[in-house]
Amino acid sequence: YALLNLDLPDSQTGAGLNVPGHSYPSYRYYHNQYSALYSWRTIGTSNYNALQVTLHKRFSEGLQGDFNYTWSKSMDWTSQTERIPTSGGNNGAQIMNTWQPNQLYGPSDFDARHQINANWVFDLPFGRQRKFASNMNPWLNALIGGWQLNGLFRWTSGLPWTVDEGSTWPTNWDEEGWGIFQGPLTASDRKRGSGPNAFANSQTVFDAFRVDYPGESGTRKPLRGDGYFGIDAGLAKVFQPTERVRLRLRWDVFNVTNSVRFDVSSIGTRLDQPANFGIYTQTLTNP
Repeated sequence: YALLNLDLPDSQTGAGLNVPGHSYPSYRYYHNQYSALYSWRTIGTSNYNALQVTLHKRFSEGLQGDFNYTWSKSMDWTSQTERIPTSGGNNGAQIMNTWQPNQLYGPSDFDARHQINANWVFDLPFGRQRKFASNMNPWLNALIGGWQLNGLFRWTSGLPWTVDEGSTWPTNWDEEGWGIFQGPLTASDRKRGSGPNAFANSQTVFDAFRVDYPGESGTRKPLRGDGYFGIDAGLAKVFQPTERVRLRLRWDVFNVTNSVRFDVSSIGTRLDQPANFGIYTQTLTNP
């Protein structure tokens, strides 16, 4: 963006070009009232295809649960919720090249190819009106009867992310665009690293991208990061001092396995910051 460095004073750009005494006056080329104008058009393209399987089972001994599996693929130009502001600094859902918006066609931000979730409730078979010790006395029943286990399980495959070409604006002055994927990358190149490192060898992945040429928008969502994994569980005890009164005490534990999954929105993506490339800074799951 040499024209900007020439047009704005050096006090704003720090480029050492338009310095005091420069013969070319500032603000001759760029109008300083705004840097971009946003517009909305109903031309978006998106496609979603999926196989969804649900299994519900109620067993005879107080156990019931659901199992759900989704195998899907979602493709679009951009992904954005209506509650997000329009500025490109708040989301990545802007069109870089309005003459060729299809350049951005790629996996949706929320595209998780595989998703599994399950839930279960198990009334332990001990105590009155249960399979074992159904005739126990009230005091013993108050101790070992009326217990219930329940839980939730969720897992998804990796979520997609895009490489930022890093403070260059070859096509759209307000929106940088994404790095162009030159590839190829093998399965070993994409191998997950340890801890917050998305790749075992991030330099190989970094070298597979270049900055855009004028007119290009970049390659959208060519990489995959962590998905989601979590198990939540609860243990409850029901006391029934009278036929009309029941008291339930409940203890819930979230992320029982204390598993860590990292948030792809926090990953180092910039081509002008190679030292931080592929390193997560926030987790997707809470401890």
